Amino acid sequence: MNDLEKKLYLRLGINPSQIDTDEKSCGKPMPDFWHDEIDRARKHILSVLPLDISHWTIPIEILEKIIDEYTIVGSWRKTRRQLGNCNYTKKIIRVNLGYMYSQKGETPQSRMYNTLLHEYVHAILYLHYGRSQNHNENFKFYLRLLNGKS
Repeated sequence: MNDLEKKLYLRLGINPSQIDTDEKSCGKPMPDFWHDEIDRARKHILSVLPLDISHWTIPIEILEKIIDEYTIVGSWRKTRRQLGNCNYTKKIIRVNLGYMYSQKGETPQSRMYNTLLHEYVHAILYLHYGRSQNHNENFKFYLRLLNGKS
Protein backbone atom coordinates (compact mmCIF):
# COMPACT_ATOMS: atom_id res chain seq x y z
CA MET A 1 0.00 0.00 0.00
CA ASN A 2 1.44 3.37 -0.99
CA ASP A 3 1.30 6.63 0.98
CA LEU A 4 -1.52 8.04 -1.14
CA GLU A 5 -3.72 5.01 -0.42
CA LYS A 6 -2.95 5.30 3.31
CA LYS A 7 -3.96 8.99 3.29
CA LEU A 8 -7.15 8.20 1.38
CA TYR A 9 -8.11 5.47 3.86
CA LEU A 10 -7.45 7.83 6.77
CA ARG A 11 -9.53 10.58 5.18
CA LEU A 12 -12.42 8.18 4.56
CA GLY A 13 -12.12 6.73 8.05
CA ILE A 14 -11.16 3.29 6.78
CA ASN A 15 -8.64 1.20 8.64
CA PRO A 16 -6.32 -0.31 5.98
CA SER A 17 -6.41 -3.62 7.86
CA GLN A 18 -10.08 -3.90 6.84
CA ILE A 19 -9.15 -4.24 3.18
CA ASP A 20 -7.91 -7.68 2.32
CA THR A 21 -5.07 -7.20 -0.13
CA ASP A 22 -3.39 -10.47 0.73
CA GLU A 23 -3.53 -12.65 -2.38
CA LYS A 24 -3.22 -15.74 -0.19
CA SER A 25 -6.83 -15.37 0.92
CA CYS A 26 -8.16 -16.41 -2.46
CA GLY A 27 -5.10 -17.33 -4.48
CA LYS A 28 -5.61 -14.65 -7.14
CA PRO A 29 -5.07 -10.90 -7.21
CA MET A 30 -8.08 -8.72 -6.58
CA PRO A 31 -9.48 -6.96 -9.67
CA ASP A 32 -8.53 -3.35 -10.35
CA PHE A 33 -11.96 -2.13 -9.25
CA TRP A 34 -11.84 -3.94 -5.85
CA HIS A 35 -11.06 -0.94 -3.60
CA ASP A 36 -13.19 1.50 -5.60
CA GLU A 37 -16.32 -0.64 -5.25
CA ILE A 38 -15.76 -1.13 -1.51
CA ASP A 39 -15.39 2.63 -1.03
CA ARG A 40 -18.41 3.36 -3.23
CA ALA A 41 -20.64 0.91 -1.31
CA ARG A 42 -19.60 2.33 2.06
CA LYS A 43 -20.18 5.93 0.99
CA HIS A 44 -23.58 5.04 -0.44
CA ILE A 45 -24.66 3.28 2.77
CA LEU A 46 -23.57 6.24 4.88
CA SER A 47 -25.40 8.66 2.61
CA VAL A 48 -28.70 6.74 2.49
CA LEU A 49 -29.30 4.77 5.69
CA PRO A 50 -29.05 7.42 8.41
CA LEU A 51 -32.77 8.05 7.80
CA ASP A 52 -34.81 10.33 9.98
CA ILE A 53 -37.98 8.24 9.68
CA SER A 54 -39.19 7.13 13.13
CA HIS A 55 -38.87 3.36 13.54
CA TRP A 56 -36.90 2.85 10.30
CA THR A 57 -33.93 4.86 11.57
CA ILE A 58 -30.60 3.05 11.76
CA PRO A 59 -28.30 4.98 14.12
CA ILE A 60 -25.15 6.27 12.46
CA GLU A 61 -23.14 4.59 15.24
CA ILE A 62 -24.31 1.18 14.01
CA LEU A 63 -23.38 1.99 10.41
CA GLU A 64 -19.94 3.26 11.41
CA LYS A 65 -19.35 0.26 13.68
CA ILE A 66 -20.12 -2.17 10.85
CA ILE A 67 -17.88 -0.30 8.41
CA ASP A 68 -15.07 -0.13 10.99
CA GLU A 69 -15.25 -3.72 12.24
CA TYR A 70 -16.11 -5.84 9.22
CA THR A 71 -13.35 -7.00 6.90
CA ILE A 72 -14.04 -7.45 3.19
CA VAL A 73 -12.43 -10.48 1.61
CA GLY A 74 -12.60 -11.92 -1.87
CA SER A 75 -12.78 -15.46 -3.08
CA TRP A 76 -12.68 -17.05 -6.51
CA ARG A 77 -14.94 -20.03 -5.90
CA LYS A 78 -16.74 -21.28 -8.97
CA THR A 79 -20.33 -21.36 -7.80
CA ARG A 80 -23.76 -21.09 -9.31
CA ARG A 81 -25.54 -19.63 -6.30
CA GLN A 82 -23.56 -17.66 -3.76
CA LEU A 83 -22.30 -14.21 -4.67
CA GLY A 84 -21.17 -13.51 -1.13
CA ASN A 85 -21.82 -14.08 2.53
CA CYS A 86 -21.70 -12.29 5.84
CA ASN A 87 -20.15 -13.98 8.87
CA TYR A 88 -21.45 -12.19 11.97
CA THR A 89 -19.14 -13.99 14.38
CA LYS A 90 -15.89 -13.36 12.51
CA LYS A 91 -17.13 -9.99 11.18
CA ILE A 92 -16.18 -10.85 7.61
CA ILE A 93 -18.00 -10.08 4.39
CA ARG A 94 -16.88 -12.33 1.57
CA VAL A 95 -17.45 -11.40 -2.06
CA ASN A 96 -17.24 -14.24 -4.55
CA LEU A 97 -15.42 -12.99 -7.64
CA GLY A 98 -15.63 -16.39 -9.32
CA TYR A 99 -19.41 -16.39 -9.67
CA MET A 100 -20.09 -17.94 -13.06
CA TYR A 101 -23.36 -16.38 -14.16
CA SER A 102 -24.30 -12.77 -14.74
CA GLN A 103 -27.52 -10.91 -15.38
CA LYS A 104 -28.06 -9.16 -18.68
CA GLY A 105 -26.02 -5.96 -18.79
CA GLU A 106 -24.28 -6.72 -15.50
CA THR A 107 -20.58 -6.01 -15.16
CA PRO A 108 -18.27 -7.62 -12.59
CA GLN A 109 -18.05 -4.20 -10.90
CA SER A 110 -21.82 -3.80 -10.58
CA ARG A 111 -22.17 -7.40 -9.38
CA MET A 112 -19.53 -6.81 -6.69
CA TYR A 113 -21.11 -3.50 -5.65
CA ASN A 114 -24.60 -5.00 -5.34
CA THR A 115 -23.20 -7.98 -3.44
CA LEU A 116 -21.45 -5.64 -1.01
CA LEU A 117 -24.67 -3.71 -0.40
CA HIS A 118 -26.56 -6.97 0.15
CA GLU A 119 -24.03 -8.33 2.64
CA TYR A 120 -23.65 -5.01 4.45
CA VAL A 121 -27.43 -4.91 4.98
CA HIS A 122 -27.20 -8.35 6.61
CA ALA A 123 -24.46 -7.09 8.97
CA ILE A 124 -26.23 -3.80 9.77
CA LEU A 125 -29.56 -5.44 10.56
CA TYR A 126 -27.91 -8.16 12.63
CA LEU A 127 -26.35 -5.53 14.88
CA HIS A 128 -29.46 -3.30 14.88
CA TYR A 129 -32.01 -6.02 15.69
CA GLY A 130 -29.70 -8.35 17.62
CA ARG A 131 -30.38 -11.32 15.37
CA SER A 132 -30.27 -12.30 11.73
CA GLN A 133 -33.09 -10.95 9.59
CA ASN A 134 -32.29 -13.41 6.76
CA HIS A 135 -34.22 -12.12 3.74
CA ASN A 136 -37.35 -10.99 5.59
CA GLU A 137 -39.34 -7.79 4.99
CA ASN A 138 -36.93 -5.66 7.08
CA PHE A 139 -34.02 -6.88 4.97
CA LYS A 140 -35.89 -6.29 1.72
CA PHE A 141 -36.89 -2.78 2.80
CA TYR A 142 -33.34 -1.64 3.58
CA LEU A 143 -31.82 -3.33 0.55
CA ARG A 144 -34.43 -1.67 -1.64
CA LEU A 145 -33.50 1.70 -0.13
CA LEU A 146 -29.90 1.12 -1.16
CA ASN A 147 -30.17 -0.45 -4.59
CA GLY A 148 -33.76 -0.04 -5.72
CA LYS A 149 -34.42 -3.78 -5.76
CA SER A 150 -34.69 -6.58 -3.23
